[in-house]
Amino acid sequence: MQTAASQIWDRARQIEKERVEAQHAKMQNEGKISKAEYNPEKVLQPWTWGSSATHSLHNIDPNLVLSVNHFDFDLNDGNFVEFLKKKSHLHMCRAAGSAYWKALNDHSVTKAEFLADKDFHFAQEYQGTRHKYSEGDLLSLWKIFHFTKVFLQGAYDNFKNRSNENDEFRCH
Repeated sequence: MQTAASQIWDRARQIEKERVEAQHAKMQNEGKISKAEYNPEKVLQPWTWGSSATHSLHNIDPNLVLSVNHFDFDLNDGNFVEFLKKKSHLHMCRAAGSAYWKALNDHSVTKAEFLADKDFHFAQEYQGTRHKYSEGDLLSLWKIFHFTKVFLQGAYDNFKNRSNENDEFRCH
């Protein structure tokens, strides 16, 4: 299982490789020689799990975060849930056993399934009423949901003391 940070870093390196290839093609079409070089070692890791705002998922390209698609965190693991409590991140999962909690823990939930699930069409009840989300609200909620899954995967990687392939870039 590749860590969340590694999945994001792999995508960042792929984007850089595609950028260099496009530069070469553009220069070749203009009859020029491109000096751009792809060096995967120079692509900085854009995110590591932690509480630091410097490495927040919100400070990187959202497409990198949305590219993460392998998850193995387990909200049924009491030790992991306790880890999240200690790090003050358990609130991201909402109430244990809620539809949101269950959807987070079901790693196969697709965007289409999430958007079609009526449990997510309404906000939590407040003063006896529940606000119905607009289509735009639901799309935003999907992004928040996916960001939460990626953050939880990073937390799980940290909990399991996993590191990237490159020890220089350990999750903290």
